[in-house]
Amino acid sequence: MIKSPIDLHSCDEELFLETVVAYLEDAIEHSRQLLFALEAEDAHEVEERAHALKGASANICAGLSVRWRPSWNRLAGTKA
Repeated sequence: MIKSPIDLHSCDEELFLETVVAYLEDAIEHSRQLLFALEAEDAHEVEERAHALKGASANICAGLSVRWRPSWNRLAGTKA
């Protein structure tokens, strides 16, 4: 059972951080393209980008990120 996003990589913190960085880079691009599609009123592209963003988020349990903020902070070496 996955208790936190870190569990996805069996506590391999380096791999976990690499995965998060890759996700964030992709999420930024998908979000940017989603905004362009919304402005262009391109329903098909909106659907494609939203689906891609949702899938990527689910793949790394991004929905758990707020709940498990202490784990993220421990990896980053911060307390806030």
